[in-house]
Amino acid sequence: MNRKTKLSLVVVIALVLGAMMFLRNKSTETTVSETESEKTTEQHDHDHDHDHKPAIPKVAPTTSTPSTDPKELSVKMTELPSLRDLEGLTDEEVHHTPDFIVEGGMKIGQLIDEANANPAKREETLKFMKSCAENDDLVPAIRAVCWKKTLTQINNWEIFLPISDAKVSDEVKNLAAQLP
Repeated sequence: MNRKTKLSLVVVIALVLGAMMFLRNKSTETTVSETESEKTTEQHDHDHDHDHKPAIPKVAPTTSTPSTDPKELSVKMTELPSLRDLEGLTDEEVHHTPDFIVEGGMKIGQLIDEANANPAKREETLKFMKSCAENDDLVPAIRAVCWKKTLTQINNWEIFLPISDAKVSDEVKNLAAQLP
């Protein structure tokens, strides 16, 4: 394998691990907050048992969040790891995944989580993912994650986005196909 292929493979593995860590942390946070909420509700219900009123399910208030701002997303695009960021790596650093690559994968995961939580953000997020996958200035592994998320989320969110015209290299498509 040549150096570029090795680097791409290491970066893909790091992105997958970073995304798994991010999702595990999110899952733990959700479980803790749900448990605390249940304890509070149970205590509240217990305190008022003497009222003999039927239990009314408590629903958290919803706040309307505006859809994702395209300007905000263009700023996020500049925060993703670029090929220029890789130029300064030593031969030793090439064998390990740089932190900025893992952080880039986590930023992508955060965008997907936000869009999952707020359907109004989904269309712009999907367009961002496609644009990320097409961006030749970004690290191929990051582009592969974006492409994989584009293909996955089109089906999950049931949003129409033409991808037949996407300018995604075969290298990025092949890397994306290797992602879980």
